[in-house]
Amino acid sequence: MKKFVSGLILLLICTFIRAQEFEVETLSSTGDNDKRINLVFVGDGYQEHELNKFRDDVRLILLELFITTPFKEYKNYFNVHIIKVPSNESGASRDPNNLIDNYFGSTYFYAGVERLLVPTYDNKVASVLADNFPEYDQAFVLVNDDKYGGSGGWLATASTNIQAGQIMIHEIGHSMADLSDEYWAGPQFARESPNMTQITNPNTVKWKNWVGDNEIGIYPHTEDPRWHKPHNGCKMETLGLPFCAVCRENFIHTFYDMVSIIQAQGPPENATLGDEQDFYGVTLTPNPFSIRNFWLLGADTVSRNEPSFTLDLAVLSDGQHQLQMNAADLTALSRRDNIPMDQVTWNINKSGSSVTFTTEPGRKTVGRLDFLGRNNIVTGIEDDFIKEIQLKAFPNPVGDQLRITFYNPSPALFEMKLIGLSGQAFQTEATERLSQGEQEFIVDTSTLQQGMFLVQLRIGDKLVIHKVLK
Repeated sequence: MKKFVSGLILLLICTFIRAQEFEVETLSSTGDNDKRINLVFVGDGYQEHELNKFRDDVRLILLELFITTPFKEYKNYFNVHIIKVPSNESGASRDPNNLIDNYFGSTYFYAGVERLLVPTYDNKVASVLADNFPEYDQAFVLVNDDKYGGSGGWLATASTNIQAGQIMIHEIGHSMADLSDEYWAGPQFARESPNMTQITNPNTVKWKNWVGDNEIGIYPHTEDPRWHKPHNGCKMETLGLPFCAVCRENFIHTFYDMVSIIQAQGPPENATLGDEQDFYGVTLTPNPFSIRNFWLLGADTVSRNEPSFTLDLAVLSDGQHQLQMNAADLTALSRRDNIPMDQVTWNINKSGSSVTFTTEPGRKTVGRLDFLGRNNIVTGIEDDFIKEIQLKAFPNPVGDQLRITFYNPSPALFEMKLIGLSGQAFQTEATERLSQGEQEFIVDTSTLQQGMFLVQLRIGDKLVIHKVLK
């Protein structure tokens, strides 16, 4: 979802500010701008002869940004551009009431805070973006001054201090992912946000799926213990540290507000189809690759985790058919219960030897466990089999042990796994030949963290999935 500097505000800005075009340079490109997250930097306090320095300063920030999780893993999702805006005077003001002649009015001591560096002419920033790169997703202002300073808001702003990269990465947490500072910034900044809350119940706190893991907890702010944060050592509190798991997760879901998982699909609707036709979807490529998919023909799962599906059109009956590819990111960096899932639906109409189709892209929010179950379940599982084996997994919620009982209707190969939300197998029962009759297994769950898990039983050619909570 592109920003395109929104609506009425942009109209009012552009009514009073004359359009001005500047040189735009692309520093990094991984795909078409309309299919990527566009990071756009403008400089303030760079005179004409310093614009090459501006480009080099941005590159130094990018070196730090793209070795920082989760930007490192999702680097392929981003394009980076700069807009070269010359100022008449270098640097930033030290007094908001006595601005220097830089282009965007950047000044320290904003609101009386020395390190708070703010481009006071943010309407000028909006105008420059609208005139030169309106399809931006996140805008940055880099100020040519070596004094420590920065700010968040709709713009991420930093000086060219020796800590410029760390400052800018911290500020993008505010501007892009709506994160709060995890140091106490003052009661005026206390609010419910992805990494700040007044909720203290570990079962209902917004980061409940991380509590007890990766040092995530519910830590009170010393200055006001009514407010809590998820970690005691996050980049949103201290520069030089990594983002905590909760902040990383929130970034990833912000990324998916801006890009589609499925980038392209085929064949084109005007293509001449063969009897055996390949349908395909091209997905984004995080590193490590964590995109999973399943294909439906009607209501049946016909393929899993393949980029294409070959459909034998010759054996299709006359009438309407629907083929669908569904893709989601099952990265271990997120444990959200609900995740975005992209879909491509091919509506196929066959009449004799004539086959036509239309294509519908879409997105919906699905349960992680529902997607994981559908993505792994084999075609043909029926409720009658579930009833026949009379599976029980108890207690649920589970304590230190999980007891699993079921009836095996006939001798078969058997495998059992306990799987976490990320798809990681925490416990595995070795494959064995299972005899007919009543079965009982006891799984040690004493070392598991709180959260939702899947009990996955493979009995012959059947796969049964059951949810348990710890």
